Amino acid sequence: MRETNEFIAVKKKEILEQQPLLEESTVKNTKLMAVLKVRQEKAGAVRVTVSAQETEASEQQKVAAALKAEAHADLAVAMPQLEAAEKALQALDKSSINEIKSYANPPKAVEMTMQAVMVLLDEGKYDWKKAKDLLGRGEFMRLLLEYDKENISKHIITKLTKFISDDEFTPEKVEKGGSAATKVLCIWCHAMYKYYHVALVVEPKRKALEKAQTELDATNKKLSEAQAALKAVEDELQVLQEEFNTSVKAKADLQESIETSKRQLGNAEILTESLGSESERWTVQIEALGKDVAMLPGDVFLAAASIIYFGAFTPVFRTEIVRQWLDAAKAAKVPVSDNYSLVRTLADPMQVRDWQIHSLPTDVTSAENAVLCLASCESAKLARWPLMIDPQGQASKWIKAEQSKRGLKVLKMSDPKYINKLGTAICNGTPILIDDVEETLDPALESVLLKQVYTVDGEPMINLGGGDHAVRYDDMFRLYLSTKMANPHYLPEVCIKVTLINFTVTMEGLEDQMLGDVVSIEKSELEEQKSAVLRRVAEAKKRKKQLENLILEKLESAQGNVLDSPDVIKTLERSQTNGTLLIKQLAESEEKERTINESREEYRPIAKRAAILYFVVADLPLIDPMYQYSLDYFKRIVRLIIEQSESHPTFAEHLTALTEAVTETVYRAVCRGLFNRHKIVFSVMACSAIQRGAGLITAPEWAVFNRPGSFVKSDRESKPPSLAFVDETAYDLADVLTRTIPAFKNLIPDMKANPDVWAEWMGLEEPQNHAFPKAGVDWDTVLTPFQKCLLIRCFREEKSSMQMLIYVDSTLGSKYVEAPAFDLKQAFLDSAVDRPIIFILSQGSDPTEGFLKWAAEHGKKVRYVALGQGQEGPARRLIEGGKKMGEWVLLQNCHLGKSFMGELQETVAGLDPSDKMVKEDFRLWITSMPVDYFPIPILQNSIKITNEAPSGIKANMTRCFNEMKEAELSTFDDGGRWRPLPSGKPKSYAFKKLLYGLCFFHSAILERRKFGPLGWNNKYEWNDTDLIVSKDWLRLFLCQDDVPWDSMVYIIGEINYGGRVTDPLDRLCLASILKTYFTPDILDDSYVFSVSGIYKAPPEGNLDLYRQAISDLPRIDEPEMFGMHQNASIRYQFQESSILLDTLLSIQPRASSKGGGPSPEELVKQKAQEILDILPDLLDLETEAGPTSLTVMENGVPNSLSTVLRHEVEKFNKLLKQQRKTLLELQKAIAGLTVLSEVLDKMYTDFLNDKVPGLWASVSYLSMKPLGAWVKNMVQRVAHCRTWLKNGEPEAFWLPGLFSPHGFMTGVLQGHARRHLISVDVLSFSFKILPTDTVESGPESGVYIKGMYADSFQYDRTRGLMADSSPGESYAPLPVILLLPKEHHKPPPSSYPCPAYITTSRQGVLSSLGASTNFILCVEFETDLGRDYWTRKGAAMVCQLPH
Repeated sequence: MRETNEFIAVKKKEILEQQPLLEESTVKNTKLMAVLKVRQEKAGAVRVTVSAQETEASEQQKVAAALKAEAHADLAVAMPQLEAAEKALQALDKSSINEIKSYANPPKAVEMTMQAVMVLLDEGKYDWKKAKDLLGRGEFMRLLLEYDKENISKHIITKLTKFISDDEFTPEKVEKGGSAATKVLCIWCHAMYKYYHVALVVEPKRKALEKAQTELDATNKKLSEAQAALKAVEDELQVLQEEFNTSVKAKADLQESIETSKRQLGNAEILTESLGSESERWTVQIEALGKDVAMLPGDVFLAAASIIYFGAFTPVFRTEIVRQWLDAAKAAKVPVSDNYSLVRTLADPMQVRDWQIHSLPTDVTSAENAVLCLASCESAKLARWPLMIDPQGQASKWIKAEQSKRGLKVLKMSDPKYINKLGTAICNGTPILIDDVEETLDPALESVLLKQVYTVDGEPMINLGGGDHAVRYDDMFRLYLSTKMANPHYLPEVCIKVTLINFTVTMEGLEDQMLGDVVSIEKSELEEQKSAVLRRVAEAKKRKKQLENLILEKLESAQGNVLDSPDVIKTLERSQTNGTLLIKQLAESEEKERTINESREEYRPIAKRAAILYFVVADLPLIDPMYQYSLDYFKRIVRLIIEQSESHPTFAEHLTALTEAVTETVYRAVCRGLFNRHKIVFSVMACSAIQRGAGLITAPEWAVFNRPGSFVKSDRESKPPSLAFVDETAYDLADVLTRTIPAFKNLIPDMKANPDVWAEWMGLEEPQNHAFPKAGVDWDTVLTPFQKCLLIRCFREEKSSMQMLIYVDSTLGSKYVEAPAFDLKQAFLDSAVDRPIIFILSQGSDPTEGFLKWAAEHGKKVRYVALGQGQEGPARRLIEGGKKMGEWVLLQNCHLGKSFMGELQETVAGLDPSDKMVKEDFRLWITSMPVDYFPIPILQNSIKITNEAPSGIKANMTRCFNEMKEAELSTFDDGGRWRPLPSGKPKSYAFKKLLYGLCFFHSAILERRKFGPLGWNNKYEWNDTDLIVSKDWLRLFLCQDDVPWDSMVYIIGEINYGGRVTDPLDRLCLASILKTYFTPDILDDSYVFSVSGIYKAPPEGNLDLYRQAISDLPRIDEPEMFGMHQNASIRYQFQESSILLDTLLSIQPRASSKGGGPSPEELVKQKAQEILDILPDLLDLETEAGPTSLTVMENGVPNSLSTVLRHEVEKFNKLLKQQRKTLLELQKAIAGLTVLSEVLDKMYTDFLNDKVPGLWASVSYLSMKPLGAWVKNMVQRVAHCRTWLKNGEPEAFWLPGLFSPHGFMTGVLQGHARRHLISVDVLSFSFKILPTDTVESGPESGVYIKGMYADSFQYDRTRGLMADSSPGESYAPLPVILLLPKEHHKPPPSSYPCPAYITTSRQGVLSSLGASTNFILCVEFETDLGRDYWTRKGAAMVCQLPH
């Protein structure tokens, strides 16, 4: 364009300079024209004269030519014969002539011929001799051939005539009478004769021709002279004409030059005007392209790295890894764009818009995924087909729309013929989508995935199915694979064959989709306009791009000067006109789009809420694999809510109502398919996600809530004495809150300033229900509801679950705290032919009976089958029959039909409501325990319902008696048939009391499980079968004359219920509990089951009376009902809170550095270094062992405790080596120096979650402590072991510090046995509880142990008896205990054998002796309350507390 503007200036100057020259040339041409006219008239006169002479010469030439032609025609008559004669003469040779000469007496024909020849040669009178002489002449033949035929005399012809007229003188006869030579001579004579006569006719004509030719020559001479004169005149005229033509041409050239300049000037102005806007765009683009070209090496490198590496990662990780790549590239001085983007580098905006029209989500991540997919398919060098992680089906939907024009085929690996179909597609070049692949791929795809194409006779071929099926390979073939698994784990051998692309929907993309769905229902016309405008904008931009390309193409392809190309100029002018109109239309469309978007944005809050809720729902499978919900299913719920919504007075109210309706409906729809323990988790997840989306919960707050331990500093300041009531773990978390969250910056200062206020609040039984401290800072008003959860978790973690309920209640409302009731009717209404209903089972629950009853009430016939071995066929037939007849089909216990799951998935996928072969009344009902192999597609699009066993004594008792019939209760109501008991009570009275007690016992042992290890060491799944069998035993026992109490307790407690119990101590507890209900005292109406007096067996009555008594029971069961201390509630609450917090943590991604905090890598690296800094050195038996550490007894037998010490040192060293090794490897892996293996990655995650890594736990002692506390405890243990190693046996052994307490106990017994030379088999421990925490010296016999804790009791040192725990203190330190080995020791009856455990979980692996590996031994404590009292309380000793 700059050149064009310069050209315009030059041309204007040229036109001004050329105009005078043009005028001068015109005058000169006029003068030359006058002279030329005179010369032309003169030349014209000469030309007339010459023309007349040329005419005359032409006439004469015609006459001569006619004469010449006529003569030639006459001569032509004789010429053939003459030529034949000459040819024959030439053929004669000497032998032929000699043949004639050889005649002595020549025949007549020869003689006649020679006479004729001699006449023509004028040889005189004939005689044969003369004839022979003539023949013998050497010149004979020449004479004949050169005979002067033009001048034959008349007298010769006269003589010759007699021969010619003789009939015998013909060539044939002469030849017959003579020879061939005489024939030739005869022919020659005839030819001469004939030629003579022709020449007589031709001669006059020849003379006339000569005369005419003479006259013609004279005329031509005159003509030549005239022509010469004319040429001279014309030459002169030519010179003058050339001079004139040159002048005229010069003028014309000048004129054309001026016209061309004017035309080019006009075209240049048109070009300038047409391309003015393009010039600006080109200027910008050239500048941008220049920058892009400069940055091309780095951008292309990052794009290649992105294609190869980051496809499988989440958007957050992609952003982080690209940021690191950018930093590294800049550090290495590689030119790279600051705003590098994979989409910007490898995709065209028009192409991206086209993808989005074909259902690709509009977020950046989806566009990146599309680029990755395209690069994988179109790059011959990459050679890796895309495998898309597509749990929501977004990728499949886009691929189907994008490739539909190419005839895309969708296959599933479950299709038995899919390999054949794949081969057909490869041969035809048809794209294929293999949907729903699992974590392993079919080996038959190996050659396709690796693109193992080879050539046969120039034809590309590929083998399928392991090499036995070869097909022609078409280069247009494309393969796409997708999986519905949200978090698949593909082995490396799979990853290297495909390009993994994470198509999991993003928040941004889903929000836009949900907005479209909401608007399409609320304002359908607006969404239609939006779609239409989007298409118009896309089309307009496409046409605009085409016009821009056309302009460049025309300019590039123009030959010569573009200003001389009218077609190009017209095209450019037309393109510019169209482009201007197009820009206007595009601007109008974009303005319309902006207006529409503004209107659509009003519904953004609903879309955002729906998107947030979906991502909460999408995390549920991380809790339980059965909690699967597809995006389509979720969208269907949201659409149904919007469609059924009512109008409101104002739009704001309508928007609020819709948002609330979406939240509540999704909550109810999802909650009905969750187990009770997970419903509150879902409420907290939803509530916190909504608040995080609104910015009401910051990233640091959420990170500290989930992973507080990862922020604990090992070098924090010491806790002041004034805060002694705060344990170390709580103070660690308080320090974290003070440092990391601005709202808590004054927390520790306020605690130091007002310790009494904080001590009072922390000591409250229910602190969450009271106002928070209001001393220096009014924490009750300063903190948000979620921040209060942080504070409760810090100081009273057991109350966290309750505080979270308060948080949800205050944020969303009470309806999100109370789980919706079991509603089978609503589940059925939400179902469809292709949407089955799944009952997710739990232990002790079976919905079949209730479901069949409900179906019968609604007049529905149900056909059902319980899956298991060999039941696939009946299930298949039931489904087919149900579809045809419109019946309900129930498949029970699908978890037992694993082999049938694949077929069931295909069957459900094939259910189509539009299929006329499937009746609309058909429904498929399924029951299954949670299993990870249940088909995900079925789960994602089904209605899920959980039906758990009732919770609480009241609920369990209600269930027991609701299922009971009056006849069962009245078994012994015989009116005198049964003999009364010895006490005088009727059998019916005893049966009803004991039946009620049995049901209460069943309910109590089930509910006791909620207290965790305090209730039972292991979890036992008792069910209704145990109760039914026990009822049968009860009836059987009561048929006897008296009640066999001991037999009943043994059969029901030890065999029936006890048969499921694996822990001996649990079996003792079970028997103790049963004796509460199976005791003669129960026959007394005043007998109660607990000290409160609330729980007791009602007086004898009918079924209604018992049901009424049950209905009066409290809804919440206090611990005293189970014989436990009130502190058991704290343990239960702590357990519930731990489950809630651990579940929330389990679904969290790794911590991020959002909010300016340290990154996960920095946190882990820092923690690893802190541990390395305090990690003790290895214990050295050679250099550190003291003189009294490793000894032998006087009798030479090794000291057993020395052996124990050696084992302890060995085990601690093994642990320390593993720690140091893995810590260094982890640091190297974080720094990128080594590969982060799977086990190191798990260790990395454990560090973030403040958990002891599995790599350490596998070689460590039992512990439940979090990582920080565990490390401190480990250092103390090693220090204790080192002290023992250096100084010998301590006065009192710190039992919790030993690696193996079991080995220590065995060593003590063995040492005593060896010292006193007795069998160790007869030894056991007796115990003495000292009233002190320390001792000055060791015992004479046995060992002292210390550091143990009492669990659910405390030791009264004054009385020397066991006592109930203090309120709020579940654990109490125990004094020093003497373990004294004795032979055949028998525990005193007044003692309670208190079990000692390593951890509070009390759970371990059963040893060969039937005891748990967590169990150490039973210590005898004196008690005045009886053994059963403490057994039901769950009293025990533990080596270490959880924190």
